[in-house]
Amino acid sequence: MDWTRLNPLTLKYSDQGQECLTSYITRLSASHLVRTRTLLRLVEAEFGENLTAQKYWNSDVSSVNGLGFRAKRWTAAVARATGTVVLEKASFLLLADVLSPTAHGLVQRTRRFCPSCFKEDLDNDGIVFDRIIWAFRPIASCPHHKVKFCTHCIECGTMPQYLQSLPDLRSCSTCGADYARIKPAYANDVELNRSTFFADELRALWTLDMPLSGSCIEGFLQTLVQTGLTDYQISKPCGLDHTSVRNWRCGKNRPDMLSLFALSAGWGTSLSSLFSAPKEAANAAVTQDGIIEALGITVKHRKHQTKTDHGKARKLLEAISQDISLYTSESDIVKKIGVRPATLHYHYSAELKSFSSRHREWRLASRRIRWEKLLLDGISIFDEMQTLTGVSPKRSEFVVELMARAKCSKHMAKEIFTEMLSGNN
Repeated sequence: MDWTRLNPLTLKYSDQGQECLTSYITRLSASHLVRTRTLLRLVEAEFGENLTAQKYWNSDVSSVNGLGFRAKRWTAAVARATGTVVLEKASFLLLADVLSPTAHGLVQRTRRFCPSCFKEDLDNDGIVFDRIIWAFRPIASCPHHKVKFCTHCIECGTMPQYLQSLPDLRSCSTCGADYARIKPAYANDVELNRSTFFADELRALWTLDMPLSGSCIEGFLQTLVQTGLTDYQISKPCGLDHTSVRNWRCGKNRPDMLSLFALSAGWGTSLSSLFSAPKEAANAAVTQDGIIEALGITVKHRKHQTKTDHGKARKLLEAISQDISLYTSESDIVKKIGVRPATLHYHYSAELKSFSSRHREWRLASRRIRWEKLLLDGISIFDEMQTLTGVSPKRSEFVVELMARAKCSKHMAKEIFTEMLSGNN
């Protein structure tokens, strides 16, 4: 077979999405009147691509529609054989520079289809094809026809294969049943809303006439940080971990698909806007009505957060040195001055050490004075109760009376009673 004369096919596209690579390969085999494996073995012999290895043919052939090395190898081989340049949009290779290479759960391992979409294809031009959004695992129903995807043949129960021996997308490889005649079940509202959201976002991404890059995510997050938000505040509306957001912003790693959806949905923007104009999308997300108030975030510019007011700090520390009772804790001083703890320790470490020791001594002295006062009050209350009743009061009665008059704790009142009894003895 002369590969320079292999007739290429046009990638199909409809309102429900772009055609996937496995569907394109199946239609290519049918147009040349050969089995799918035969076509791929010829491509392998011509270009040296290991496409038909038995160890992953039945289990991992779904990775052809993914973004890993198998998808890249199959796309390159078929593109060279047909002379078709634009095949990246037939798989998730479009997001290869955006998502993490170790992202799991992206592509459905088994084939799914919508019978209503097949019927619509037959009515339009008679050519059925699988959509790329059908391979995205979180999408469980067809948003256009509002029905669930079919995963088994209704006649024999066989699961449809991505690349079956006979190149026919609409027929079962075992019993020959027509998939277009299956009556699908309707999807519930929750499942349908979820699938519609994911499908709309993916279709918008596939219509962008620009390469998608992970630098767009970094630019989006950097713009949010420049408005004064922290990584934790950015991750809060998305339900993500702030460490992951920081790593994405610094370019250390990349998100998976669901995290990318959570980031865009949490800040009220779309994926297409995030990649086409990341800075504008970030500014619009911050300025949208009510989002900052709903999150409880106080936005300040970062340069004002790190600036230390030394005059205010000296006045406060001087007042504490004159009256040590004003000292409560280092965190309270940090809040009053408005600096970070590290900055406070760097400039005023000697004062803080002296305050800590002086406050400890003052606290012990205050407790001693408080104890002596309570002891005197306890003695007077004890004598008063003994005079009224003629006998020594019980501990429970004494404790209640002392707590009411001296405003002390129950434990302290019991200690006072014990101290009085030991002193009398």
